[in-house]
Amino acid sequence: MREKRKRIWIDRFQTMLVIRVGLYCVLYQVLLLVLQWALGQFAAATEAVGGESLLSSGLFRGLVVLVALTPILILDTIKFTHRLVGPIYRFRKTVQAIAADEPVDWVRLREGDLLQDMKDDFNGMLRLLEQKGYVVHKVPSAAIPAGADQPASRALFANSRIAMEKALARNSVPSNS
Repeated sequence: MREKRKRIWIDRFQTMLVIRVGLYCVLYQVLLLVLQWALGQFAAATEAVGGESLLSSGLFRGLVVLVALTPILILDTIKFTHRLVGPIYRFRKTVQAIAADEPVDWVRLREGDLLQDMKDDFNGMLRLLEQKGYVVHKVPSAAIPAGADQPASRALFANSRIAMEKALARNSVPSNS
């Protein structure tokens, strides 16, 4: 038996999606009314000279608005879902790297991406796994100076750390024991 959900409204993503769909419904209706008015004016002039017009058909008007809005709706949907799918892709790649016992990077999301709260929770989990020795980071959290939270700072620090480790390895003195 499936467990029933206790909450229907869980995340702000739902709010954003419902608002977006609602706005498209309102936009469709407004454009349909404007088109009906404009085509009605044209159809009235056409019928005044003795001809019936396809432009007076409500179905035709609805199709014109639908055809005009479809590309806009598709492009906006792609852009909107990209803000969700991009973070999910990053989380998945990190989980796959952990499962393959490979070093992982901290999950970073772009400004405007959704799931920012989940990123913080996920990185907190990675930090805990790192402390317990289950996960190895490309740049360990203890080695990152405070305030170096930007990707460029992390990359610069990681490259400096690698260069320092190589220099130490070249200059190491063999032990006599």
